[in-house]
Amino acid sequence: ASLALSGKEKDDLDQAPTRFDSFKIYNPTFSSIIQVDTPFKQSKLTIYTLNGKQLLSQKLAQESSQLDVSDISTGMYIATVSDGIHQLKTKFLIR
Repeated sequence: ASLALSGKEKDDLDQAPTRFDSFKIYNPTFSSIIQVDTPFKQSKLTIYTLNGKQLLSQKLAQESSQLDVSDISTGMYIATVSDGIHQLKTKFLIR
């Protein structure tokens, strides 16, 4: 027997968030502190310039962390987070 999905059910499944959708970096108060939310309990965060130069590498011990980025100039950056198996990447802005 096979399982058939109606269009609505299939669309709902396609739109269902995964745990990997929860990687976010933002600067909530426009200060030198950024908020990092990852789907991993323990991970490594790396921040790069848009040209690929590594600026910061930091181990994170929880899913939600705050980091001081006062040594990094304002601008657009690329961040990766890895738990050793999975790696996620996003762009973010430091203001």
